[in-house]
Amino acid sequence: MHHSNPYQTLVKSVRSNAPAPAVTFYDGAERIELSYKSLENWVAKTSNFLIDEIDVDADDAIYLDLPAHWLKVVWMLAIWASGCQVASTRSEANHKVSSSPIEGDDIYCSLQVMGKRPAAPEGFLDFVTEVRRFSDFFSPTDATTEIDYADHWRLPEFSRILVLSEDLSQEQIAAALDSKSSLVILRNANEEIVEATKRNEKITHTWG
Repeated sequence: MHHSNPYQTLVKSVRSNAPAPAVTFYDGAERIELSYKSLENWVAKTSNFLIDEIDVDADDAIYLDLPAHWLKVVWMLAIWASGCQVASTRSEANHKVSSSPIEGDDIYCSLQVMGKRPAAPEGFLDFVTEVRRFSDFFSPTDATTEIDYADHWRLPEFSRILVLSEDLSQEQIAAALDSKSSLVILRNANEEIVEATKRNEKITHTWG
């Protein structure tokens, strides 16, 4: 078992190698790459959104109804940076974030960030619209969340990890950060695209 403080690990990676790719996301023709610095900026904005807009308290639990996506990485890191926990079910959560919200959820997170996108469903706070006005500098006032992850998630340093599964767990994200590795998330791809991505992105490990 490994003990990790994922947010602090991210901060250290930014200090040592800010331009290196942290997360690359493919969905059809869309390709988005976040360096460690870009990822930290998004995490800072989202952490400030949680604290200043949602008014979370340390140890609040937040449920994420999001698929494997670069925004899920951002959200998990922001939750940990804010001192909160990632809830495993809606019923145990103080706040619920979803790309397809249902009654009882409070935050709508569109998976389409760039360009024109549909309006947020009525009655839900629109994360993608609101988060832009928050600072990309974040200074935690309390201890950030620490988590444990199993030995089998541990990877060699600087691995390139292809994510083909529909979900991405907090253990996987923590392990990837600890090993200074890069996530390549691929959605809606056929076998030909998968094989091409493995070559082009120099993939060393595959999840899913």
